[in-house]
Amino acid sequence: MEIKHAIKERRSIRSYKDDPVPREIVEKVIDAATMAPSTLNAQPWLFTVLTGKKRLEAIAVIKKSSLYMEEALSLVPEGEKDKIKNHLKKEKSRIERFFSDLGGAPVLIVVTMPMIDDWTSRKMGIISCGAAIQNLMLAAYNEGLGTCCVGSSLWVEDALMEMLGIKDHRLITTIALGYPAEEPKPTPRKKDVIKWV
Repeated sequence: MEIKHAIKERRSIRSYKDDPVPREIVEKVIDAATMAPSTLNAQPWLFTVLTGKKRLEAIAVIKKSSLYMEEALSLVPEGEKDKIKNHLKKEKSRIERFFSDLGGAPVLIVVTMPMIDDWTSRKMGIISCGAAIQNLMLAAYNEGLGTCCVGSSLWVEDALMEMLGIKDHRLITTIALGYPAEEPKPTPRKKDVIKWV
């Protein structure tokens, strides 16, 4: 598959089939993630894979993040709030259904990085992890898998990290992974995003 095709056609999937994802495929997409560039070649990422009982325990924690929706909206720039509120109202039942079990995704991948006090170094680590996450999602698409980056899990970071027993790391995101049970349409992209100087 051409990389251009994967970039344009990949979608966030919020409904998954029951089919298990073979361990070797999960390891293959994580291997692709580790090929991402990282500042000073630090490779700061850790990928914790959850299936079975641990997945259910994580979902019980992550679904509480929906309680922070109003707080999350308060962080949205003023010009965008109405549009996002309307979207949430329109998609309310779908969003609630997704949060009830993260769309039935059979695999969750929790992405973390070591705690870093220096803000500049921390930003570099976050950027590196972001590159790895994009690699993972594109590689998953290439394997016929769907993904959804569950950024809202950050609202319950402390509880999730405690449940996983991960210390001295910060949560970057949680990724739902599985075979898609839906084919979402593309969402419009902002056009005014380039500034030439």
